[in-house]
Amino acid sequence: MRIPPLISLAVVAAAVAIVARLWHDHQPTRGHRARARPLTSDDESLMFARLREAFPEAVVLVKVALAALISVPVQERNRLRHRLVDFVLCDASLRVWAVVQLEADEEMQAFRVGESAQVLLENAGYKVFAWTSPPTVATLHDALRPAQAAGPVAVAEGPYGPRPSMG
Repeated sequence: MRIPPLISLAVVAAAVAIVARLWHDHQPTRGHRARARPLTSDDESLMFARLREAFPEAVVLVKVALAALISVPVQERNRLRHRLVDFVLCDASLRVWAVVQLEADEEMQAFRVGESAQVLLENAGYKVFAWTSPPTVATLHDALRPAQAAGPVAVAEGPYGPRPSMG
């Protein structure tokens, strides 16, 4: 039995229309309008300014991925995905000498990654400091100066291998 060309053409056109509609409906921005938002909250902005004032020679990084700071076995990496630390203080060579968290107590629970992020960071050798509100410049200076004087954390080639290069 032979199918008339007009019906074949209609079936193909309908299939193309269905596929195009499905493709259009599954676009990531479909129905959503992306808007820029501030990188930091008001408290985080205040803390950043105070850290810069207390340690003008330091490089202060904001919202650093936990996975960028510690090495874990491959099967554990998904647990760390999307986890951030609020501030990382480094020397001019970007060697870390302190990690600072600014979170309310309730948020600290949400930050847990099996064992707390603070424990993971401390086990990796980082000096971790946490406050629930931005302390004064003098308090930051007094609390963090010993960590700065001790120098950056020694980065070792652990059992999970070196960090992959981008080259």
